[in-house]
Amino acid sequence: MEDLFALQEPWWQLMLRGLIIYIGILLFVRLSGKREVGQFTAFDMAVLLIVSEAVSPALSAEEKSVTGGLLVLATLFAANSGLSWLSQRSVRIDRALQGEPEFLVRSGRVDYDAMRRLGVSHNDLLSALHKGGLMTPHEAEFAILETSGEITVKKRHGRDESHE
Repeated sequence: MEDLFALQEPWWQLMLRGLIIYIGILLFVRLSGKREVGQFTAFDMAVLLIVSEAVSPALSAEEKSVTGGLLVLATLFAANSGLSWLSQRSVRIDRALQGEPEFLVRSGRVDYDAMRRLGVSHNDLLSALHKGGLMTPHEAEFAILETSGEITVKKRHGRDESHE
């Protein structure tokens, strides 16, 4: 029973490992695109699960105690809460973490470079357009990829407004 709670690694090392892995995963998720977890594809979810399995040993240094697991867990939650707090108080940090909305379509013209850079497929764009009552990008005044991963669409002036 004593081994259940006795740390096998120094407490600070477990906290540091947790913090480094947390920041690393945040960076990789942020660099991979602007989708929120609810909008991940099956491929995205598979990669995320594999990543979690791959970093698990690095996260805990093979720590087997309950105390060590709880310490790493507390560190991850504290880091998340801290970044959230900083993000709420700094526009610069919020932009770095969340990004900014980006135009995919302007005046009916698709920005394919932006779509490639942001990881938005043509099908994703068409799906958002269809939900907005539009059949083609030419009918859109704009389509914006929001920081949440959602695509907001507005019809061009002079177009049929009955589908809104």
